[in-house]
Amino acid sequence: MSPSTLPDDIQVQEYHPELAINSIDSFLIFPGETTPGHFFPSDSTASCLLDIDGDSSPDFRLTVMHSYLYASGSNPGSNYSYRMFISGIETTSQIASVALGFPFTGSYKARLYESNELIDQSATWSNNSGLLCIGGPGAPYYNISGTKYIGLRISDNNYVSANYPNANYCWLKISKDPTEFKNKLLIESIGYNKTYMSDIKAGQEE
Repeated sequence: MSPSTLPDDIQVQEYHPELAINSIDSFLIFPGETTPGHFFPSDSTASCLLDIDGDSSPDFRLTVMHSYLYASGSNPGSNYSYRMFISGIETTSQIASVALGFPFTGSYKARLYESNELIDQSATWSNNSGLLCIGGPGAPYYNISGTKYIGLRISDNNYVSANYPNANYCWLKISKDPTEFKNKLLIESIGYNKTYMSDIKAGQEE
């Protein structure tokens, strides 16, 4: 089965204001400190479910989390690990990804697209991909900054081939302010091509 020759039918959902995911409730300032360096709660997770195709059933989950590691005697700030990742609710909901090499074989980070880049079956696809990983012993390091697009696809359970899955391709526009604390993620908009097996460009029809 080959890619669709039907015209694109792209549905765009924009969030005004942006949908924020943040695992921090507030900051704590300890005696002697001039800037907030301690998060409250110290260990926390926040997530958001996304229904890409509008069928009232969520397709993806975005998760933001931080965990307290230790306090340094030479540094008044606390040390934390930070994680952001996106996962498919079903195995057929997948993220365009980049495979992490040894010693993290089998793990993936999301491939980040610029505006107008093509999202299609040629990407590496995974059901769970990282967006940010900072801190933690033995963990890989990767970070996002600014506005980027993530490639997504939702495949039909009734037909999936290795080369051309019966899938709808999508883009998810996210942003992370580099001047903000490390674990606040903004969702700006979603583009969903309702035409089966038809590619989509990042930001198409915005």
